[in-house]
Amino acid sequence: MIILDTDVMVDLLRGYPPAVAWMDSLGEAEIALPGFVVMELIQGCRNKHEQRMLQQRIAPYNVLWPGPEDCDQALDICPSAPF
Repeated sequence: MIILDTDVMVDLLRGYPPAVAWMDSLGEAEIALPGFVVMELIQGCRNKHEQRMLQQRIAPYNVLWPGPEDCDQALDICPSAPF
């Protein structure tokens, strides 16, 4: 599974050729978006029309919402982090 970040999705949505070529090179790989990325993309919409268009464009992707256990596990990976 490949999880995309906001900057990658913005490039894809804008049709930036290197990003599109990279995405095309992935073939049948499973692609997912973290829920917070979806929220950031929606926040960037200027009106309901853009929001509907965005929702259509991201509909094929799985959306992952991390739970408390996922967050705890991520913190365990970096035990020296200041949080």
